[in-house]
Amino acid sequence: IVDEKSTQAQIKTLLDLNKNKKISDDFLISSIKPGQLNELLHPVIDPRSVKNIKSIKGGIAGSTGAAIGRVFFSTPKLLEEYKKAIMHGGDTNLILVLVSSYAEDVKAIEVAQGVVTCEGGFSSHAPVVARSLGKVAMVQPEMKIKGNSFTIAGKTVKEGDYISINVPYYEEPTLYLGKVELIEPDFKKNGLFDFLEIVERHIGEFNVRANADQGRDATLANDFKANGIGLCRTEHMFFNEKRIMKFREMIIAKSYEERLKVLEALKPMQRSDFYELFKIMAGKPVTIRLLDAPLHEFLPRTEESMQEFIKYMQGRNKSLKADEIRARCEELEEMNPMLGHRGCRVAVTYPEIYEMQCKAIFEAACMLKKEGIEVVPEIMIPIVMSEQEIKFIKNGKKIEGKEVRGIRDIKDEVLEEYGISELDYKVGTMIELPAAALLSGSIAEYAEFFSFGTNDLTQTTYGLSRDDSNSFFPDYSLYDLMKENPFKVLGEAVKELIAISTLRGRLTRPDLKIGLCGEHGANPDNIAFCIDTGLNYVSCSPYAIPLAKLGIAQYNIAKK
Repeated sequence: IVDEKSTQAQIKTLLDLNKNKKISDDFLISSIKPGQLNELLHPVIDPRSVKNIKSIKGGIAGSTGAAIGRVFFSTPKLLEEYKKAIMHGGDTNLILVLVSSYAEDVKAIEVAQGVVTCEGGFSSHAPVVARSLGKVAMVQPEMKIKGNSFTIAGKTVKEGDYISINVPYYEEPTLYLGKVELIEPDFKKNGLFDFLEIVERHIGEFNVRANADQGRDATLANDFKANGIGLCRTEHMFFNEKRIMKFREMIIAKSYEERLKVLEALKPMQRSDFYELFKIMAGKPVTIRLLDAPLHEFLPRTEESMQEFIKYMQGRNKSLKADEIRARCEELEEMNPMLGHRGCRVAVTYPEIYEMQCKAIFEAACMLKKEGIEVVPEIMIPIVMSEQEIKFIKNGKKIEGKEVRGIRDIKDEVLEEYGISELDYKVGTMIELPAAALLSGSIAEYAEFFSFGTNDLTQTTYGLSRDDSNSFFPDYSLYDLMKENPFKVLGEAVKELIAISTLRGRLTRPDLKIGLCGEHGANPDNIAFCIDTGLNYVSCSPYAIPLAKLGIAQYNIAKK
Protein backbone atom coordinates (compact mmCIF):
# COMPACT_ATOMS: atom_id res chain seq x y z
CA ILE A 1 0.00 0.00 0.00
CA VAL A 2 2.80 2.41 0.97
CA ASP A 3 4.55 1.95 -2.41
CA GLU A 4 1.53 3.29 -4.31
CA LYS A 5 1.63 6.65 -2.53
CA SER A 6 3.54 9.77 -3.63
CA THR A 7 7.02 10.09 -2.12
CA GLN A 8 5.76 12.70 0.34
CA ALA A 9 2.91 10.50 1.56
CA GLN A 10 5.18 7.45 1.64
CA ILE A 11 7.88 9.15 3.73
CA LYS A 12 5.35 10.64 6.15
CA THR A 13 3.69 7.25 6.64
CA LEU A 14 7.05 5.58 7.22
CA LEU A 15 8.15 8.33 9.63
CA ASP A 16 4.95 7.82 11.68
CA LEU A 17 5.49 4.06 11.77
CA ASN A 18 9.12 4.59 12.81
CA LYS A 19 8.14 7.08 15.53
CA ASN A 20 5.68 4.54 16.93
CA LYS A 21 8.39 1.86 16.80
CA LYS A 22 6.46 -0.23 14.27
CA ILE A 23 9.37 -0.20 11.80
CA SER A 24 13.15 0.15 12.30
CA ASP A 25 15.43 2.88 10.97
CA ASP A 26 16.89 0.27 8.62
CA PHE A 27 13.49 -0.54 7.11
CA LEU A 28 12.59 3.15 6.79
CA ILE A 29 15.87 4.06 5.04
CA SER A 30 15.83 1.03 2.76
CA SER A 31 12.24 1.71 1.62
CA ILE A 32 13.06 4.97 -0.21
CA LYS A 33 15.06 5.07 -3.45
CA PRO A 34 17.50 8.02 -3.53
CA GLY A 35 15.99 9.31 -6.78
CA GLN A 36 12.57 9.63 -5.14
CA LEU A 37 13.88 12.46 -2.93
CA ASN A 38 13.90 14.74 -5.98
CA GLU A 39 10.11 14.91 -5.62
CA LEU A 40 10.60 16.59 -2.24
CA LEU A 41 13.52 18.81 -3.26
CA HIS A 42 12.18 20.61 -6.31
CA PRO A 43 8.96 22.24 -7.50
CA VAL A 44 6.61 19.91 -9.38
CA ILE A 45 4.07 20.65 -12.12
CA ASP A 46 0.49 20.87 -10.87
CA PRO A 47 -1.22 18.22 -13.06
CA ARG A 48 -4.51 20.19 -12.96
CA SER A 49 -2.87 23.04 -14.89
CA VAL A 50 -1.59 21.18 -17.98
CA LYS A 51 -4.91 20.63 -19.81
CA ASN A 52 -5.01 22.08 -23.36
CA ILE A 53 -1.26 22.90 -23.31
CA LYS A 54 0.88 21.28 -26.01
CA SER A 55 3.58 19.07 -24.46
CA ILE A 56 6.63 17.37 -25.97
CA LYS A 57 8.23 14.47 -24.10
CA GLY A 58 11.86 13.52 -24.57
CA GLY A 59 15.37 14.90 -24.33
CA ILE A 60 18.02 14.53 -21.64
CA ALA A 61 17.48 15.37 -17.97
CA GLY A 62 20.15 17.87 -16.92
CA SER A 63 18.98 19.18 -13.53
CA THR A 64 15.74 17.99 -11.96
CA GLY A 65 12.75 20.12 -11.06
CA ALA A 66 10.12 22.18 -12.84
CA ALA A 67 10.23 25.76 -14.11
CA ILE A 68 8.05 28.28 -15.91
CA GLY A 69 9.22 31.41 -17.69
CA ARG A 70 9.47 33.63 -20.70
CA VAL A 71 12.03 32.47 -23.26
CA PHE A 72 15.18 34.44 -24.13
CA PHE A 73 17.92 33.35 -26.51
CA SER A 74 21.04 35.08 -25.17
CA THR A 75 22.59 36.02 -21.84
CA PRO A 76 22.63 39.81 -22.54
CA LYS A 77 18.96 39.79 -23.61
CA LEU A 78 17.81 37.71 -20.63
CA LEU A 79 19.72 39.91 -18.16
CA GLU A 80 18.30 43.06 -19.76
CA GLU A 81 14.78 41.65 -19.46
CA TYR A 82 15.42 40.62 -15.86
CA LYS A 83 16.49 44.18 -14.95
CA LYS A 84 13.40 45.62 -16.68
CA ALA A 85 11.12 43.20 -14.81
CA ILE A 86 12.65 44.18 -11.44
CA MET A 87 12.42 47.91 -12.17
CA HIS A 88 8.80 47.80 -13.40
CA GLY A 89 7.45 45.03 -11.16
CA GLY A 90 7.18 42.60 -14.10
CA ASP A 91 7.47 38.81 -14.20
CA THR A 92 11.04 37.76 -13.36
CA ASN A 93 10.41 34.11 -14.32
CA LEU A 94 12.67 33.65 -17.35
CA ILE A 95 14.10 30.64 -19.17
CA LEU A 96 17.38 30.72 -21.10
CA VAL A 97 17.33 28.81 -24.41
CA LEU A 98 20.65 28.26 -26.20
CA VAL A 99 22.33 25.88 -28.62
CA SER A 100 24.91 25.31 -25.87
CA SER A 101 26.13 27.37 -22.92
CA TYR A 102 29.54 28.78 -22.02
CA ALA A 103 31.17 30.27 -18.94
CA GLU A 104 29.79 33.76 -19.58
CA ASP A 105 26.22 32.37 -19.54
CA VAL A 106 26.52 31.49 -15.82
CA LYS A 107 25.16 34.90 -14.79
CA ALA A 108 22.00 34.35 -16.90
CA ILE A 109 21.44 30.81 -15.56
CA GLU A 110 21.77 32.25 -12.07
CA VAL A 111 18.80 34.65 -12.50
CA ALA A 112 16.74 32.38 -14.80
CA GLN A 113 14.39 29.67 -13.55
CA GLY A 114 15.81 27.15 -15.96
CA VAL A 115 17.92 26.54 -19.06
CA VAL A 116 17.25 24.49 -22.20
CA THR A 117 19.96 23.67 -24.73
CA CYS A 118 19.93 21.75 -28.04
CA GLU A 119 23.38 20.28 -27.55
CA GLY A 120 25.13 18.58 -24.65
CA GLY A 121 24.24 16.00 -22.03
CA PHE A 122 23.98 15.35 -18.30
CA SER A 123 27.53 16.57 -17.65
CA SER A 124 27.71 19.42 -20.16
CA HIS A 125 28.12 23.03 -19.05
CA ALA A 126 24.48 24.14 -18.63
CA PRO A 127 23.31 21.14 -16.54
CA VAL A 128 26.41 21.27 -14.31
CA VAL A 129 25.93 24.98 -13.60
CA ALA A 130 22.16 24.55 -13.16
CA ARG A 131 22.65 21.77 -10.60
CA SER A 132 25.10 23.90 -8.63
CA LEU A 133 22.62 26.80 -8.60
CA GLY A 134 19.49 24.72 -7.92
CA LYS A 135 18.05 25.59 -11.35
CA VAL A 136 16.25 23.31 -13.80
CA ALA A 137 18.02 22.16 -16.98
CA MET A 138 17.22 19.93 -19.91
CA VAL A 139 18.79 19.15 -23.28
CA GLN A 140 16.30 18.86 -26.15
CA PRO A 141 18.13 17.82 -29.38
CA GLU A 142 14.87 18.02 -31.40
CA MET A 143 14.63 21.77 -30.78
CA LYS A 144 15.86 23.95 -33.69
CA ILE A 145 16.86 27.53 -32.84
CA LYS A 146 16.74 30.15 -35.57
CA GLY A 147 17.32 33.77 -34.56
CA ASN A 148 14.91 34.73 -31.79
CA SER A 149 12.66 31.67 -31.98
CA PHE A 150 12.81 27.90 -31.76
CA THR A 151 10.78 25.19 -33.47
CA ILE A 152 9.84 21.80 -32.08
CA ALA A 153 7.19 19.27 -33.11
CA GLY A 154 6.00 21.69 -35.82
CA LYS A 155 5.37 24.51 -33.31
CA THR A 156 7.31 27.78 -33.08
CA VAL A 157 8.07 29.61 -29.83
CA LYS A 158 9.22 33.24 -30.08
CA GLU A 159 11.29 35.33 -27.68
CA GLY A 160 9.13 36.45 -24.77
CA ASP A 161 6.69 33.52 -25.08
CA TYR A 162 6.08 31.32 -22.04
CA ILE A 163 7.26 27.74 -21.82
CA SER A 164 7.28 25.32 -18.87
CA ILE A 165 9.79 22.53 -18.33
CA ASN A 166 9.42 19.46 -16.18
CA VAL A 167 12.54 17.39 -15.49
CA PRO A 168 11.67 14.54 -13.11
CA TYR A 169 14.28 12.08 -11.91
CA TYR A 170 12.30 8.98 -12.77
CA GLU A 171 11.01 9.62 -16.32
CA GLU A 172 11.65 11.59 -19.51
CA PRO A 173 11.66 15.41 -19.36
CA THR A 174 8.64 17.28 -20.76
CA LEU A 175 8.55 20.66 -22.48
CA TYR A 176 5.19 22.50 -22.31
CA LEU A 177 4.53 25.22 -24.89
CA GLY A 178 2.73 27.52 -22.48
CA LYS A 179 2.40 28.54 -18.85
CA VAL A 180 1.46 25.90 -16.25
CA GLU A 181 1.30 26.06 -12.43
CA LEU A 182 3.88 24.79 -9.94
CA ILE A 183 3.68 23.27 -6.48
CA GLU A 184 6.67 24.51 -4.44
CA PRO A 185 8.43 22.19 -1.93
CA ASP A 186 8.49 22.83 1.83
CA PHE A 187 11.28 20.77 3.41
CA LYS A 188 9.94 21.22 6.93
CA LYS A 189 6.43 20.07 6.06
CA ASN A 190 7.07 17.44 3.39
CA GLY A 191 9.07 15.17 5.71
CA LEU A 192 12.48 15.65 4.08
CA PHE A 193 14.26 17.18 7.10
CA ASP A 194 12.78 14.59 9.50
CA PHE A 195 13.82 11.80 7.15
CA LEU A 196 17.36 13.19 6.80
CA GLU A 197 17.74 13.32 10.59
CA ILE A 198 17.25 9.55 10.72
CA VAL A 199 19.51 9.01 7.68
CA GLU A 200 22.26 11.02 9.42
CA ARG A 201 22.46 8.43 12.25
CA HIS A 202 23.61 5.83 9.69
CA ILE A 203 26.22 7.84 7.77
CA GLY A 204 29.41 6.75 9.57
CA GLU A 205 32.82 8.14 8.66
CA PHE A 206 32.36 8.45 4.88
CA ASN A 207 30.47 11.69 4.33
CA VAL A 208 29.16 14.26 1.84
CA ARG A 209 30.46 17.74 1.16
CA ALA A 210 28.92 20.43 -1.04
CA ASN A 211 30.01 21.99 -4.31
CA ALA A 212 29.27 25.61 -3.35
CA ASP A 213 30.49 28.93 -4.72
CA GLN A 214 28.06 31.30 -3.00
CA GLY A 215 26.73 31.91 0.50
CA ARG A 216 23.24 30.72 -0.33
CA ASP A 217 24.62 27.38 -1.64
CA ALA A 218 26.63 26.95 1.57
CA THR A 219 23.60 27.78 3.75
CA LEU A 220 21.46 25.21 1.92
CA ALA A 221 24.29 22.68 2.22
CA ASN A 222 24.32 23.26 5.99
CA ASP A 223 20.55 22.65 6.09
CA PHE A 224 21.22 19.29 4.46
CA LYS A 225 24.03 18.59 6.99
CA ALA A 226 26.91 18.72 4.51
CA ASN A 227 30.28 17.96 6.08
CA GLY A 228 31.91 21.08 4.61
CA ILE A 229 32.56 22.34 1.08
CA GLY A 230 34.39 19.94 -1.21
CA LEU A 231 34.60 22.25 -4.20
CA CYS A 232 34.37 26.02 -4.48
CA ARG A 233 34.85 26.98 -8.15
CA THR A 234 36.48 30.40 -7.92
CA GLU A 235 35.99 31.15 -11.63
CA HIS A 236 32.22 31.36 -11.05
CA MET A 237 32.84 34.27 -8.68
CA PHE A 238 34.30 36.44 -11.43
CA PHE A 239 31.20 36.33 -13.62
CA ASN A 240 29.38 38.63 -11.22
CA GLU A 241 28.30 41.76 -13.14
CA LYS A 242 30.39 43.99 -10.86
CA ARG A 243 33.53 41.93 -11.47
CA ILE A 244 33.54 40.54 -15.01
CA MET A 245 34.72 43.77 -16.69
CA LYS A 246 37.51 44.15 -14.13
CA PHE A 247 38.58 40.54 -14.63
CA ARG A 248 38.58 40.98 -18.43
CA GLU A 249 40.69 44.09 -18.00
CA MET A 250 43.20 42.00 -16.03
CA ILE A 251 43.26 39.28 -18.72
CA ILE A 252 44.09 41.63 -21.60
CA ALA A 253 46.58 43.71 -19.56
CA LYS A 254 49.84 44.18 -21.48
CA SER A 255 52.18 44.24 -18.50
CA TYR A 256 52.74 42.65 -15.09
CA GLU A 257 52.23 46.06 -13.44
CA GLU A 258 48.85 46.60 -15.16
CA ARG A 259 47.71 43.10 -14.19
CA LEU A 260 48.80 43.62 -10.58
CA LYS A 261 46.83 46.85 -10.32
CA VAL A 262 43.58 45.17 -11.43
CA LEU A 263 44.21 42.10 -9.26
CA GLU A 264 44.61 44.39 -6.25
CA ALA A 265 41.14 45.80 -6.98
CA LEU A 266 39.70 42.26 -7.31
CA LYS A 267 41.24 40.97 -4.08
CA PRO A 268 38.71 42.52 -1.62
CA MET A 269 35.89 40.97 -3.67
CA GLN A 270 37.49 37.51 -3.50
CA ARG A 271 38.22 37.99 0.21
CA SER A 272 34.53 38.76 0.92
CA ASP A 273 33.52 35.59 -0.99
CA PHE A 274 35.82 33.40 1.07
CA TYR A 275 34.96 35.18 4.32
CA GLU A 276 31.25 34.40 3.76
CA LEU A 277 31.86 30.72 2.92
CA PHE A 278 34.25 30.20 5.86
CA LYS A 279 31.82 31.88 8.27
CA ILE A 280 28.82 29.80 7.16
CA MET A 281 30.88 26.61 7.31
CA ALA A 282 32.59 27.53 10.64
CA GLY A 283 34.71 24.61 11.81
CA LYS A 284 34.11 22.53 8.67
CA PRO A 285 36.61 22.14 5.82
CA VAL A 286 36.21 24.47 2.83
CA THR A 287 38.07 23.36 -0.30
CA ILE A 288 38.76 26.29 -2.61
CA ARG A 289 39.87 25.44 -6.12
CA LEU A 290 42.13 28.15 -7.50
CA LEU A 291 41.25 29.49 -10.94
CA ASP A 292 40.69 26.58 -13.34
CA ALA A 293 38.98 27.93 -16.47
CA PRO A 294 41.06 29.06 -19.48
CA LEU A 295 41.34 32.86 -19.48
CA HIS A 296 39.66 33.28 -22.87
CA GLU A 297 36.44 31.81 -21.45
CA PHE A 298 35.96 35.07 -19.54
CA LEU A 299 36.23 37.22 -22.66
CA PRO A 300 33.16 38.42 -24.63
CA ARG A 301 31.57 35.82 -26.91
CA THR A 302 28.90 37.98 -28.56
CA GLU A 303 29.14 41.26 -30.46
CA GLU A 304 26.89 42.87 -27.89
CA SER A 305 29.13 41.92 -24.95
CA MET A 306 32.25 42.88 -26.96
CA GLN A 307 30.82 46.37 -27.55
CA GLU A 308 30.08 46.65 -23.83
CA PHE A 309 33.67 45.65 -23.00
CA ILE A 310 35.17 48.08 -25.53
CA LYS A 311 33.10 50.90 -24.00
CA TYR A 312 34.35 49.92 -20.51
CA MET A 313 38.00 49.74 -21.58
CA GLN A 314 37.88 53.05 -23.44
CA GLY A 315 36.35 54.59 -20.32
CA ARG A 316 39.45 53.37 -18.45
CA ASN A 317 41.89 54.47 -21.17
CA LYS A 318 40.68 56.84 -23.92
CA SER A 319 43.69 56.14 -26.16
CA LEU A 320 42.73 52.45 -26.57
CA LYS A 321 41.34 51.59 -30.01
CA ALA A 322 38.48 49.11 -30.48
CA ASP A 323 40.57 47.05 -32.95
CA GLU A 324 43.38 46.81 -30.38
CA ILE A 325 40.96 45.39 -27.75
CA ARG A 326 39.47 42.89 -30.25
CA ALA A 327 42.94 41.78 -31.38
CA ARG A 328 44.07 41.15 -27.78
CA CYS A 329 40.95 39.05 -27.12
CA GLU A 330 41.53 37.04 -30.31
CA GLU A 331 45.16 36.37 -29.33
CA LEU A 332 43.96 34.53 -26.22
CA GLU A 333 41.59 32.17 -28.06
CA GLU A 334 42.60 28.49 -27.99
CA MET A 335 41.86 25.62 -30.35
CA ASN A 336 41.25 23.11 -27.56
CA PRO A 337 40.93 25.04 -24.26
CA MET A 338 39.95 22.00 -22.18
CA LEU A 339 43.48 20.67 -22.80
CA GLY A 340 45.11 24.07 -23.04
CA HIS A 341 46.24 27.04 -20.98
CA ARG A 342 44.13 26.57 -17.87
CA GLY A 343 44.39 25.78 -14.16
CA CYS A 344 47.90 25.60 -12.74
CA ARG A 345 49.29 26.25 -16.24
CA VAL A 346 47.94 29.79 -16.06
CA ALA A 347 49.58 30.10 -12.62
CA VAL A 348 52.97 29.22 -14.11
CA THR A 349 52.60 31.98 -16.73
CA TYR A 350 50.85 34.50 -14.47
CA PRO A 351 51.69 33.51 -10.85
CA GLU A 352 50.22 36.81 -9.63
CA ILE A 353 46.66 35.48 -10.24
CA TYR A 354 47.03 32.60 -7.76
CA GLU A 355 48.96 34.89 -5.41
CA MET A 356 45.96 37.26 -5.26
CA GLN A 357 43.57 34.36 -4.63
CA CYS A 358 45.74 32.87 -1.88
CA LYS A 359 46.14 36.25 -0.19
CA ALA A 360 42.34 36.63 -0.23
CA ILE A 361 41.93 33.14 1.31
CA PHE A 362 44.45 33.77 4.11
CA GLU A 363 43.17 37.29 4.82
CA ALA A 364 39.56 36.03 5.13
CA ALA A 365 40.76 33.20 7.41
CA CYS A 366 42.74 35.62 9.62
CA MET A 367 39.78 38.01 9.91
CA LEU A 368 37.56 35.18 11.15
CA LYS A 369 40.23 33.83 13.51
CA LYS A 370 40.32 37.25 15.14
CA GLU A 371 36.54 36.99 15.57
CA GLY A 372 36.99 33.64 17.31
CA ILE A 373 35.52 31.60 14.44
CA GLU A 374 37.24 28.35 13.51
CA VAL A 375 38.33 28.16 9.87
CA VAL A 376 39.56 25.09 7.94
CA PRO A 377 40.85 26.26 4.52
CA GLU A 378 41.92 23.71 1.91
CA ILE A 379 43.56 25.14 -1.22
CA MET A 380 43.16 22.97 -4.31
CA ILE A 381 45.41 23.28 -7.36
CA PRO A 382 43.70 22.11 -10.57
CA ILE A 383 44.82 20.24 -13.71
CA VAL A 384 48.16 19.13 -12.23
CA MET A 385 50.17 16.73 -14.44
CA SER A 386 53.11 16.02 -12.12
CA GLU A 387 54.61 16.85 -8.74
CA GLN A 388 56.74 19.61 -10.30
CA GLU A 389 53.74 21.92 -10.77
CA ILE A 390 52.33 21.54 -7.27
CA LYS A 391 55.82 21.89 -5.77
CA PHE A 392 56.32 25.12 -7.78
CA ILE A 393 52.97 26.63 -6.70
CA LYS A 394 53.22 25.47 -3.08
CA ASN A 395 56.87 26.34 -2.40
CA GLY A 396 57.66 28.98 -5.04
CA LYS A 397 60.90 29.28 -7.02
CA LYS A 398 63.87 31.59 -7.58
CA ILE A 399 65.51 31.37 -10.99
CA GLU A 400 67.69 33.70 -13.09
CA GLY A 401 66.85 36.78 -11.07
CA LYS A 402 63.11 36.02 -11.07
CA GLU A 403 61.20 35.00 -7.96
CA VAL A 404 57.79 33.34 -7.77
CA ARG A 405 56.36 33.27 -4.26
CA GLY A 406 54.79 30.05 -3.10
CA ILE A 407 51.59 29.57 -1.09
CA ARG A 408 53.73 29.05 2.03
CA ASP A 409 55.41 32.49 1.61
CA ILE A 410 52.07 34.21 1.00
CA LYS A 411 50.63 32.60 4.15
CA ASP A 412 53.57 33.73 6.29
CA GLU A 413 53.26 37.30 5.01
CA VAL A 414 49.50 37.54 5.66
CA LEU A 415 49.75 36.00 9.13
CA GLU A 416 52.45 38.47 10.10
CA GLU A 417 50.35 41.36 8.77
CA TYR A 418 47.33 40.24 10.85
CA GLY A 419 49.39 39.40 13.94
CA ILE A 420 48.35 35.73 13.96
CA SER A 421 50.91 33.11 14.93
CA GLU A 422 49.32 29.98 13.46
CA LEU A 423 46.74 28.86 10.88
CA ASP A 424 45.89 25.26 10.02
CA TYR A 425 45.43 24.89 6.28
CA LYS A 426 46.03 22.25 3.63
CA VAL A 427 47.26 22.38 0.04
CA GLY A 428 46.07 19.63 -2.25
CA THR A 429 45.24 18.93 -5.86
CA MET A 430 42.49 17.84 -8.18
CA ILE A 431 43.31 14.56 -9.90
CA GLU A 432 41.68 14.92 -13.31
CA LEU A 433 44.33 13.62 -15.71
CA PRO A 434 45.48 10.00 -16.16
CA ALA A 435 49.08 11.26 -15.78
CA ALA A 436 48.26 12.68 -12.34
CA ALA A 437 46.53 9.45 -11.29
CA LEU A 438 49.56 7.37 -12.30
CA LEU A 439 52.04 9.79 -10.70
CA SER A 440 50.05 10.10 -7.46
CA GLY A 441 52.88 8.66 -5.36
CA SER A 442 55.14 11.60 -6.27
CA ILE A 443 52.31 14.18 -6.19
CA ALA A 444 51.39 13.11 -2.63
CA GLU A 445 54.82 14.30 -1.46
CA TYR A 446 53.47 17.85 -1.87
CA ALA A 447 49.66 17.38 -1.77
CA GLU A 448 47.93 16.89 1.58
CA PHE A 449 44.65 15.90 -0.07
CA PHE A 450 43.39 14.61 -3.42
CA SER A 451 40.03 15.37 -4.96
CA PHE A 452 39.05 13.44 -8.07
CA GLY A 453 37.54 15.72 -10.71
CA THR A 454 35.78 12.87 -12.46
CA ASN A 455 34.13 14.95 -15.21
CA ASP A 456 37.53 15.83 -16.69
CA LEU A 457 39.08 12.51 -15.68
CA THR A 458 36.36 10.76 -17.71
CA GLN A 459 36.95 13.08 -20.67
CA THR A 460 40.72 12.64 -20.63
CA THR A 461 40.59 8.87 -20.02
CA TYR A 462 38.14 8.04 -22.82
CA GLY A 463 38.86 10.95 -25.18
CA LEU A 464 35.18 11.89 -24.94
CA SER A 465 33.76 15.41 -24.77
CA ARG A 466 30.98 15.74 -22.21
CA ASP A 467 29.41 18.43 -24.44
CA ASP A 468 29.46 16.54 -27.75
CA SER A 469 29.35 12.81 -27.00
CA ASN A 470 25.53 12.65 -26.89
CA SER A 471 25.52 12.95 -30.67
CA PHE A 472 26.73 9.34 -30.93
CA PHE A 473 25.83 7.82 -27.53
CA PRO A 474 22.38 6.66 -28.74
CA ASP A 475 24.09 4.45 -31.38
CA TYR A 476 26.50 3.06 -28.77
CA SER A 477 23.50 2.18 -26.59
CA LEU A 478 21.63 0.64 -29.55
CA TYR A 479 24.51 -1.75 -30.31
CA ASP A 480 25.29 -2.30 -26.61
CA LEU A 481 28.82 -0.89 -27.00
CA MET A 482 28.59 1.21 -23.83
CA LYS A 483 26.06 0.08 -21.23
CA GLU A 484 26.19 3.18 -19.03
CA ASN A 485 26.82 6.83 -19.75
CA PRO A 486 30.35 7.28 -18.29
CA PHE A 487 29.45 10.86 -17.25
CA LYS A 488 26.74 9.46 -14.94
CA VAL A 489 28.17 6.12 -13.78
CA LEU A 490 31.95 5.83 -13.34
CA GLY A 491 33.49 3.77 -16.14
CA GLU A 492 35.76 0.81 -15.33
CA ALA A 493 38.90 2.53 -16.68
CA VAL A 494 38.22 5.64 -14.56
CA LYS A 495 37.57 3.47 -11.49
CA GLU A 496 40.90 1.74 -12.01
CA LEU A 497 42.73 5.09 -12.24
CA ILE A 498 41.02 6.26 -9.02
CA ALA A 499 42.00 3.01 -7.26
CA ILE A 500 45.63 3.27 -8.47
CA SER A 501 45.84 6.94 -7.48
CA THR A 502 44.38 6.26 -4.01
CA LEU A 503 46.78 3.39 -3.37
CA ARG A 504 49.90 5.22 -4.60
CA GLY A 505 48.96 8.46 -2.85
CA ARG A 506 48.43 6.71 0.50
CA LEU A 507 51.69 4.72 0.20
CA THR A 508 53.48 8.09 0.19
CA ARG A 509 51.17 9.86 2.66
CA PRO A 510 49.10 7.42 4.76
CA ASP A 511 46.88 10.18 6.20
CA LEU A 512 46.03 11.59 2.74
CA LYS A 513 42.41 12.83 2.64
CA ILE A 514 40.69 11.80 -0.59
CA GLY A 515 37.37 12.92 -2.06
CA LEU A 516 35.47 12.86 -5.33
CA CYS A 517 33.94 16.12 -6.50
CA GLY A 518 32.77 15.42 -10.03
CA GLU A 519 29.11 15.12 -10.96
CA HIS A 520 29.46 11.39 -10.28
CA GLY A 521 29.49 12.09 -6.52
CA ALA A 522 25.73 12.55 -6.37
CA ASN A 523 24.96 9.21 -7.99
CA PRO A 524 24.37 6.45 -5.39
CA ASP A 525 25.57 3.91 -8.02
CA ASN A 526 29.09 5.31 -7.57
CA ILE A 527 29.06 5.57 -3.78
CA ALA A 528 29.75 1.89 -3.01
CA PHE A 529 32.87 2.05 -5.19
CA CYS A 530 34.08 5.25 -3.47
CA ILE A 531 33.67 3.72 0.00
CA ASP A 532 35.23 0.38 -0.94
CA THR A 533 38.21 2.14 -2.56
CA GLY A 534 38.97 4.05 0.63
CA LEU A 535 37.83 7.57 -0.24
CA ASN A 536 36.74 9.84 2.63
CA TYR A 537 33.89 11.75 0.99
CA VAL A 538 32.02 12.72 -2.14
CA SER A 539 31.12 16.31 -2.96
CA CYS A 540 28.07 17.30 -5.01
CA SER A 541 25.68 20.19 -5.65
CA PRO A 542 23.60 21.17 -2.56
CA TYR A 543 20.35 19.73 -3.91
CA ALA A 544 22.02 16.37 -4.49
CA ILE A 545 23.33 16.05 -0.89
CA PRO A 546 20.19 14.25 0.42
CA LEU A 547 20.46 11.68 -2.42
CA ALA A 548 24.14 11.01 -1.69
CA LYS A 549 23.50 10.81 2.09
CA LEU A 550 20.71 8.28 1.54
CA GLY A 551 22.98 6.27 -0.78
CA ILE A 552 25.65 6.09 1.96
CA ALA A 553 23.16 5.09 4.67
CA GLN A 554 21.71 2.34 2.44
CA TYR A 555 25.21 1.05 1.69
CA ASN A 556 26.03 0.92 5.42
CA ILE A 557 22.75 -0.86 6.24
CA ALA A 558 23.32 -3.43 3.47
CA LYS A 559 26.86 -4.05 4.78
CA LYS A 560 25.51 -4.73 8.28
